[in-house]
Amino acid sequence: MGALAGIRNFEVKTQRLACGIKNLLILVLSDISQTKEIVRMKELEEYKDILLASVTHELRTPLNCMIPLLVEACESIDIKHEMKNEYLIPVLNNAKLLLSLINDILDYSKMRRKSLRFILDYFNLDELLH
Repeated sequence: MGALAGIRNFEVKTQRLACGIKNLLILVLSDISQTKEIVRMKELEEYKDILLASVTHELRTPLNCMIPLLVEACESIDIKHEMKNEYLIPVLNNAKLLLSLINDILDYSKMRRKSLRFILDYFNLDELLH
């Protein structure tokens, strides 16, 4: 439960000290409850990031296979226009949206791990907008 539930963790250090003919034992108690809780929270945070990256990666793989097939089906002359408009195009748009969200989550995960790389490049803004 940790420090938040009222359970305290202590570290005990001992030191022998000779004082004349007597031997003394010094005990130092340190409350490490907060330190243990911080370590536990960091471990949970790391696990969450790893799990998030893994799940999003596993979701992205089938989407990357599905989207080209949907594009090809939307461009096919063998499929009726009504079928494309009612089913294929909405599925394609939602698959692209989901892929974009998954990529954003993966980017966030990379930023948290400090492994996101930026690639700077020149481009023509007119070509991008038209």
